[in-house]
Amino acid sequence: MSLRRVLLLIVPFLAALSCGGEAGAPGRPSELLLAVPADAVCAGQYSRLDKALAGMSDTLSPLRKISAGSLSRSEAVLALCNVGRLVPLLVVDAGRCSADTSAALSGLVASCDSLRLPHMIVQLGKRKAFVASTSHTVLDVSSRHIKGGASLFDAPHFTLVQEAFPEGDAVICRSESAKSWLSCRLPALPAKVVNRFVQEASAWTIISKDAIRTVQPSSASFFCNMLEALHEQKCRLSAVLPDTAALAIGLPMVADGGYRAAYESWCDARAVLPAYNSRLQACEKASGKNPLDWEKEQGVKEVALVLIPASDGGFYRLNMVRTSSSSREEPKVVKNACAGYVRALYGEVFEVCDSCVLRSSEWLVSGSAEALDAYRLPESQQALPSSAKALVYTPGGSIVCTKDRIEYGIPVCKQNP
Repeated sequence: MSLRRVLLLIVPFLAALSCGGEAGAPGRPSELLLAVPADAVCAGQYSRLDKALAGMSDTLSPLRKISAGSLSRSEAVLALCNVGRLVPLLVVDAGRCSADTSAALSGLVASCDSLRLPHMIVQLGKRKAFVASTSHTVLDVSSRHIKGGASLFDAPHFTLVQEAFPEGDAVICRSESAKSWLSCRLPALPAKVVNRFVQEASAWTIISKDAIRTVQPSSASFFCNMLEALHEQKCRLSAVLPDTAALAIGLPMVADGGYRAAYESWCDARAVLPAYNSRLQACEKASGKNPLDWEKEQGVKEVALVLIPASDGGFYRLNMVRTSSSSREEPKVVKNACAGYVRALYGEVFEVCDSCVLRSSEWLVSGSAEALDAYRLPESQQALPSSAKALVYTPGGSIVCTKDRIEYGIPVCKQNP
C-alpha cells in the first residue's frame, strides 16, 4: 500500500462510501504513530521501511535515498504533515537493538547526515524509534508532541480508527483535510465537488490491501452513515454504458425504499434541506410536476452520471435513469419536459444540461442535443457488478460499494506530491 495510491480508488466521490463492514482480520495502529503530530493529514503504516519509501509519491524526495541497511526490514510509518505545504515525516522502529540493528541505526544516522536530513532518535512507549523529515519545522513539531504526550492517537475520533484498523499495511487519511492530500483525475468533475464530498462523507478513511473503510461518529451529517441504512440493489448500467465512457457514477441504491427519507435526513443534518426543497419547487413551477411525484411515477430503480468524449476535447455529460417501465421503440431524441429533475433529486454531481431526453428500453437518457447525438449504445457490455449500493467506473479502474465493503481496481485518484 503506497501513499502514492491514496486514495487508491477512492474516486472519492464514492471511495469514501465504505459502509464500515468487516473486511480482513482486525489489527491495530502501530506504536510508531506516537511520533506523528495530532494534526497530520494522513499516515501510512508499513511492515517494512523499504515498502514505505518505495511508495512515496515524491520520487525525488531525499528520504528515498537514505541507506537503512538491515533496518529496511523494520516496521515504519510515513506521514504527511501540513505546514503550509505537505511534508513527509518518517518513523522507523529501532527498538530491537541487536548488534546488527545498532550498526544499521548508526548507518541510517550517517546516511541522513550526508543527505542533510533533520532526524532524531526517540523513545516511543517500549521501543526506540528513528524519526526523520525533509523539514526542521516538522521534526520540531513531532518532538514537541512527543514531549507533551500528544500524537495522532489524540486526534478527534481516532479511537474509532483503532477499533476499525485492519491487519497489515494501511493508510489512514483525515477526511476533513482532503483538499490537502487528494487530487482527483476524474474527468470534468470539479475538484471542489470531490473534496467537499470526501470531507463530509466520513471522519477518517482507512485503505488497506483488501478494502477501503470509513470511520465516523454516529451523526446523520456523514454520508457514510446514510449508506449503512440502505441495501445494495440490482445494477443494470452496463446495458446502456457506451464503449467510449470516460466516467460513470452509478447509484443503484436509490431503489431502496428508504433512500428518499435517508437522503433528506442527510440534507437536513447538513443544513441544505431548504436549498433541496427550493430546487424541487423550482422544477415544479417550471414544469407543473413535482420531481418527487415524477420519481414515484417512473419507479426509479437506478441513476447514473456518464461522461463521453466531445469533439472539442472535452466531455459531454449525460444523466441516466432506469425506470420500472420499458419501451421497445427506436430511441428518439425529444425535448425534456422534466429538465433539472435528476439534479434536484440526487445532488450536484448530476448537474447536467439536460434539455433533451431519449428512452432506450427501461432507461431515460438526458443531456444536451449534442450529447445525445454523440451517445451510442454499447457494442459490448462492461463487466460491471450485478448489484451494488454505488459504483464508479473509468476505463482505468473502478470501485464498487457493496453490502459490507468497497472493492477497488486500478487507482484513478492520486495523492498530491
